[in-house]
Amino acid sequence: MRQLLDSRMDTEDEDLPKPTERNTKRRVPEVTFDDEGCAVGWAFRVPKAFRPALDIVFSERVKTITNADGEKVKRRYQEWTEGAPPAFAFRENDLLGSREMIAGTKELNRFLAKITQASPDKVEQKLIQPGSVGFKFFEWQPGEPGSYVEEGFYICAQATFVDFLRSGVVPADAKQ
Repeated sequence: MRQLLDSRMDTEDEDLPKPTERNTKRRVPEVTFDDEGCAVGWAFRVPKAFRPALDIVFSERVKTITNADGEKVKRRYQEWTEGAPPAFAFRENDLLGSREMIAGTKELNRFLAKITQASPDKVEQKLIQPGSVGFKFFEWQPGEPGSYVEEGFYICAQATFVDFLRSGVVPADAKQ
């Protein structure tokens, strides 16, 4: 079974987007996190622990300021930055739940996405070579007892998977 999935992943890589040019400078992240530590406005709860997968790192920055004497001084500081554009790196066994909860609960997510296969985006000479994600999509089915039922298996580029986490809509270009 694993070989079948691996070979399927290899053939699907041919359909990945073309490499994207990457700026060498990092920018302030477009992703912000709420009081619970999850990405704001996203359909799926993506906690701060996934910063590395979103290409968000704590970087040293240098700012040149002019002091009262007119002398220019470089000040070093650190802040969260992301790649421009980001090189995503979600991994096998990552499990993400939707913000939408099962009616009457505060702990059970209505939808789950479990990554079963992944290859990260790779930065090669200012180009991002797109990686891929194979994930299972589950929905809660009520009953006695209730359980999660697999709704499908999808393969897409890392960036497309991030779009899915933001919108909650399975991408049309994801292969099933």
